[in-house]
Amino acid sequence: TALKGKAIEAFLERRDPAIAAILVYGPDAGLSRERADVIARRVVADFRDPFNYLELTDADLKEEPGRLADEIAALSMLGGERVIRLRTNGEGAAKAAGLLLGGLEKGHVKPSGIVVIEAGDLAKTSGLRKLFEAARVAVALPCYADEPADVRALALAAAKAEDLSIDREALDLICSPLNRVQPAD
Repeated sequence: TALKGKAIEAFLERRDPAIAAILVYGPDAGLSRERADVIARRVVADFRDPFNYLELTDADLKEEPGRLADEIAALSMLGGERVIRLRTNGEGAAKAAGLLLGGLEKGHVKPSGIVVIEAGDLAKTSGLRKLFEAARVAVALPCYADEPADVRALALAAAKAEDLSIDREALDLICSPLNRVQPAD
């Protein structure tokens, strides 16, 4: 399932127990990392917990693509749910993700937590993205740079949270540097 707009924020605020795998992708690496952290912390508070938190790379799955499905099905030694987090270049994880999602969809893999996959900017034609967008037990969360209206809304929400008000000119001044696109080197 592909989430967009407000559906992403709703998903981040409340964990859906029917979702066992999440793909976080897009050109905004900082936002991808932030969203992946939020999702993972809903399950495991301490990322240093070796029994309930595991990070993998493409290299870990290259020779053993079924490991992703095996890890999400493994029970924690001390109890509780597990987070399996994969940072990938994208297509390097497609085979492992296909095995995982196929097993989850058919009921062959019983998750004991969640899989969070962080990928870079994926094209619409990406095999990894297509797998997640088509799955019932998974979601794909895109991470794109904020639009000017998003920046304004964020500034207003931050001010409101601190019980402050901002006049229009001050809001324009605050938001103007944040809306500038930085040229590529």
